[in-house]
Amino acid sequence: FARSRTLGWVGVGFLILYGLVLLILLPQQLGPVVAKFNAEIAINRRERAAEDDVDKILRTLDETKYSVFRNLSMGYGDLDHVVVGPTGIFVIETKSNRGTVELENGRLRIRGDDETKKNYERQASQESWQLKTALSERLDTKVYVEPVLAFPAASSMPAGLELRRVNDIVPVRVVHGKDLIDVIVGHRTGMSTTTLEACKKVVQDIAKEYDAER
Repeated sequence: FARSRTLGWVGVGFLILYGLVLLILLPQQLGPVVAKFNAEIAINRRERAAEDDVDKILRTLDETKYSVFRNLSMGYGDLDHVVVGPTGIFVIETKSNRGTVELENGRLRIRGDDETKKNYERQASQESWQLKTALSERLDTKVYVEPVLAFPAASSMPAGLELRRVNDIVPVRVVHGKDLIDVIVGHRTGMSTTTLEACKKVVQDIAKEYDAER
């Protein structure tokens, strides 16, 4: 305005236009990013809540017989829960899906708003194989590890679901949270008490190694 009134108003016009562009375009650009971020936070909270629910259930096991380990690191991601007791060794992968869990042509299906986004069967089988390999290598003996998929938030599922597409010899048990204890306590293992105690010691060592690295 000091040099030219016209140029001054032109400058003001550009500032107003720039402000309008920011007000209109910026929310359009950031909106999807913010929505995706909020959705991821919501999913993470649900997953943590589901793991907490399973943890509470597992803590009802007789602690003089069963040892429960949470978030056990095997170098390729954490195992949600590992249980070692007189009935065997179990790796439990927890899912927060809330729909109806069922089998369709041998595949796991979750009907509703929370359909599967990963191959849950393969994930559970791989996790149990990782622990089996680690235990077998450290103890130099044959070890059996049972993979379990737990859906504590599922609206419904039939009893006795097993997935056998990845490994027909060691199927993945699929259970609701409320049935988890029955599955663990009711299992019969081929391992001796001595082997199970040795496995528990190795899992304790793995947990301590992970804690030391953090």
